Parts: sequence; structure tokens; C-alpha cells
Amino acid sequence: MATFNLEEFNKNLTDKKKQVEAAFNTKADKAENGLFYKFRDGTNMIRVLPRVENGKWVNDELPWVPTHVHFRIGTGTPFQCIKVTEAGATCPACDYAWSLFETAKNNDDKEAMKAAKDLLPSWNSFGCWVLDLNPDSKDKTKPLWYSCGQKHTDAMIAQIQLSAKLKSKNKYDGSPFFSHATEGQILIVERDASKAKDKQMACEYSVENDEIHVLEGIEPSDVPSMEEVYPILSRDEVRLRVAEAQDKVSEANSSSGEERRGSSDKVADKVASVLTKVGKKTAVIPEAIDDGDAEF
Repeated sequence: MATFNLEEFNKNLTDKKKQVEAAFNTKADKAENGLFYKFRDGTNMIRVLPRVENGKWVNDELPWVPTHVHFRIGTGTPFQCIKVTEAGATCPACDYAWSLFETAKNNDDKEAMKAAKDLLPSWNSFGCWVLDLNPDSKDKTKPLWYSCGQKHTDAMIAQIQLSAKLKSKNKYDGSPFFSHATEGQILIVERDASKAKDKQMACEYSVENDEIHVLEGIEPSDVPSMEEVYPILSRDEVRLRVAEAQDKVSEANSSSGEERRGSSDKVADKVASVLTKVGKKTAVIPEAIDDGDAEF
């Protein structure tokens, strides 16, 4: 009968963790290497691309796609929730967050409930691919990912529709004309950062003019996959992220009097307050938690 070798077990676990971290860093480098579009203050010129399906442009539907992503579980690039990528599956990250939420709820701690909620995926987040057509753009044919929430997306569409009605001689029929591959138009986006600080819409959208902008120098195959923006992790990789998040909580518990910086640390501080009240350093990750009846 083989004996259990603790030293060899720990070495294998360490090697596996290093491999996963290396993969995370590689994906994070891709994300930071100009894959995302961020509006500058003032005037922006963009061209929204149609969605891509089966290697072809989808011109007759709105270009935005929903994204369900964990942004604050461990370090590394944000990742897609397993509940979305695997139908009917449970997600270790969601289970961890819900266990914290239930603990906070039982203690009637609103702030800690919000902190636990921040660990859950963003269910009202959308995104689309755009081209940066500003005069100083280094590459006007490189697809960039633009992400925004439901409220922002709705307001953006409404402003585009109104602008189209005002500029076009024909009555606007509601079709997603602005993202059409051969009949689309350039969008002008005016951004005022001061409005965002006051929780107002920081951006105003309008079509540039009545001129058609045909996509040239770019094919559907040039548009990256969603996995390149937000990777799909294996269950083991997600569990490593959860373990890392738990370490953050333990660290926050042991250094609560020290000055902390960074959004992930602040979340860890708040979540730590949940566990401190019940005398725990980490939360138990259940096999599955029914989150259907939870209220925020």
C-alpha cells in the first residue's frame, strides 16, 4: 500500500499553482496590451462593429452582448462565471460570495452584504467591439472592447436613435443602422468626467452625419473572441482564485489597523468584517448554494 508523501504533495500543488499563475499573467498581459477602449475626456470618434457569429457579421441585431464576469475574485484578469460557460454547473466563486452574503445577512450588516455582492459576477454588464477613429489613433482597424452597464447601454441607444431622427431625412425605423458593416455610421461621443463624479451620464452620443461608413480593412475573423477579453477558467483555476480571495480576507483581518490601498484590498477589508463577527478567518465553500431567493 502506497504511503502518502506530504512533501511531494505540497511540491506538486506549488508547481500547479505556478502554472496557473503564469497563465493568468499571460492573459492579463493581453488584456493590458491595448485590447480595451476607454473614452477620453472631450470628443471621441468610434465605429461600432456588428456582432460576429459563425465567422460572419450580424447586421440585423444590436451589437451589444451580455457579459457575466467575476471582477474581484483574487488577482489576474477578470474571468467569466462558470454558471454561464457550463450550463447547470455551480460556480465556486459564486458559492464563496453567497456564503459571505448569507453570513452578513444573518448579522444584518448592510455594508458587508454589499461587499459580498461585489464578489458576484456583473449580471447587467454589456459590451461591444469598436474601432478607434480619433485622428491620433495608431490603428483604425484594430477591434477594441468597450464595456458598459445596462443603464448606460439603454441611454446610449436612445441618444443615437434621437440623433439619427434629427439628422436623417427618412424616419428612423429602429434598426441598428450605426453598426451595419456596409451601411453603418461613425459615432461622436462627448465625454465629461465631472458628470460621472456626480453619478450622471458622462457621455453623450450622436451619429456624425448622414454619410455611410463602410468597414474596410477588417474582416469578421479579425475580431477577437470573448475568451481573449475575459478568459474561461477551469473549476480548479477558479478554486485557486477563491483560495487567494480567502487569503486576502485573512490578511485584512490580521492587518486591519494598517493603511491599505487598492480596490481589491478594500473589498477584502469589508468582507473580513463579516467573518470577524462570527469568529472565522475564512468562509466554508459549500457544494452549491441556491441564490434564487436572495434579495439585495
